[in-house]
Amino acid sequence: MKITPVSSKKTHRAFLEVPKHIYKNDPNWIPPLERDINFIFDPKQNKAFQSGNIKRWLLYDDFNNLIGRIAAFYYQDIIVNAQSPKAGIGYFECIHHQEAANQLFDQAIEWLKSNGVSIIDGPINFGERDKFWGLLVQGFKPPSYLENYNPSYYQELFENYGFREHFKQESFEIRRENVDIQRMGKIAQRIDRKTRYEVEFLDLKHLDHYAKHFIEIYNKAWQDFEDFSPLSREDAKQLILQLKDIMIRDFILFIFIKGKPAGFMAFLPDVNQIFKHVDGKLDLMGKIKFLWYKKFKTINKLKGLVFGVHPDFQNSGADALLVYHLMTSLEKHPHIEWAELSWIGSFNPKMQSFLQN
Repeated sequence: MKITPVSSKKTHRAFLEVPKHIYKNDPNWIPPLERDINFIFDPKQNKAFQSGNIKRWLLYDDFNNLIGRIAAFYYQDIIVNAQSPKAGIGYFECIHHQEAANQLFDQAIEWLKSNGVSIIDGPINFGERDKFWGLLVQGFKPPSYLENYNPSYYQELFENYGFREHFKQESFEIRRENVDIQRMGKIAQRIDRKTRYEVEFLDLKHLDHYAKHFIEIYNKAWQDFEDFSPLSREDAKQLILQLKDIMIRDFILFIFIKGKPAGFMAFLPDVNQIFKHVDGKLDLMGKIKFLWYKKFKTINKLKGLVFGVHPDFQNSGADALLVYHLMTSLEKHPHIEWAELSWIGSFNPKMQSFLQN
């Protein structure tokens, strides 16, 4: 076997091709968009390069066949922080062969150690944790957009090498038949009588107004979680504008209690149900296919982008209100059958308990 660094357009192309060899017989796999992967490794686009460094490798067998890949990265501003992972590995793909996996892990870890790293997390993303994060160990089904997917044997490859669970992250399905909408409605009425709440759906004509409330809730609700990075109002506005072409207004809403922003949720159509038809390429033909499938309402699932409650209102019932209004919005869109909220980390037991119940 031979390891080669990714250092040219040709080797970058090979890096993109590795998954096609690994998943060629897996009906659940959906190729991620190449533009999304390219973004991760582009210093001009990915803000992680401002404080981080990354290196990638390819693995070939003795017959020069691609059999694996890996990326390793670290952040200058996290190395001295003992409370956070020092570095990470990600974009790992490998055949079911422990020696091959070990060579990839060895190469990545040796490079990280040479750069002063002592704690390594993986598989994770180089950048924000809302995409390509974590190792799938159960629930092997077609992934939602920007979610990691991997063969079941990857857990064996990681654990045999010496990796151990850092925390669990779970996804939850919300289906009409599993939610007592009448009971939720009574809860909403009771909360309304007690606190007088209001619901506002996102209006792009007042983007600055909603971006302000978004970061007010988000930065407070997530501030105590590991690896948290606060968002600015401009960050929030850019995020919303990036999603405007696929968002459905009924599924992006804010809850206000006594006039103050208490919670918000944003669910988007799971565009991976369309992207599975474009083979990772959103070129002209890919865009035509996207518009075709979108027109005929191929998507029957929502992906939860974010679901949060301000700490000052976490015992107010705001979380129940969000779910209630999610369900009432689903009634307006009968072609959408269910919603997935992912991922909820084990470091957030309140949210896990609420969704389980």
